[in-house]
Amino acid sequence: MDFPDVDQSLLATLPPVLQAVVKALGASKARQWVAEFGGSWVYIPERDDPKAGLRVSLCEDDALRLIDALESLCSDNRYVQLPSAKKLNHLLIGNSAISNDDTVNADFPDVAPELLSTLPPVLRAVVLALGFIRAQEWLRDYGGVNIHLPRHKSSALGLSEDEFMRLRHKLKAHMDENGRVTCPKADKLLRVHRNHAITANMHKESIAQQARMYNLCSKQIQNIRRDADDWNMSIFDL
Repeated sequence: MDFPDVDQSLLATLPPVLQAVVKALGASKARQWVAEFGGSWVYIPERDDPKAGLRVSLCEDDALRLIDALESLCSDNRYVQLPSAKKLNHLLIGNSAISNDDTVNADFPDVAPELLSTLPPVLRAVVLALGFIRAQEWLRDYGGVNIHLPRHKSSALGLSEDEFMRLRHKLKAHMDENGRVTCPKADKLLRVHRNHAITANMHKESIAQQARMYNLCSKQIQNIRRDADDWNMSIFDL
């Protein structure tokens, strides 16, 4: 299996794990992948795992190259500690490895990590790009649809220029060779994870704060919290 052509002088400046990722994926795709998974421990599946690509959010060929490159760096239970995207971006930009087409000059929304960690890869990418509420609104129209994300903004998708660029950036690793990706139907899934985020932070955020954050009324927030309390109480009745 052929590996991307990467400047050896660039590889020499990278720590071992980042060096392996860039060697496997190339500089631009490595930057996108690390932006999604950087700063955490990442599970690297076995090479013969039929769901290897899905587990690391890559196409099959990219996943196999990544597994081969990281094999010697995996822990006994096949985890690798991946440095943050900021570190890789600094090194790549310093070495002029990122083209202007791959740079997104926009702030990404803040999204609760406990919500992101439970979402499947494509849905996680959409939420990272648009934020929780905007992603929910957008997926009502485009969930279940195979969409085209061209290099330049398309008004057909109902996104602002910044939203489009952020979405394309986050979904690039999931697109096929024609720049297409199928968005998941996510209304029910987002509702479940929204409720989880609300109850997980109920002691840190006020009802009014959560109502604004999730575009709900205070009564709905109270009901979600009460349902969580009722479920917890039922555990002790067993």
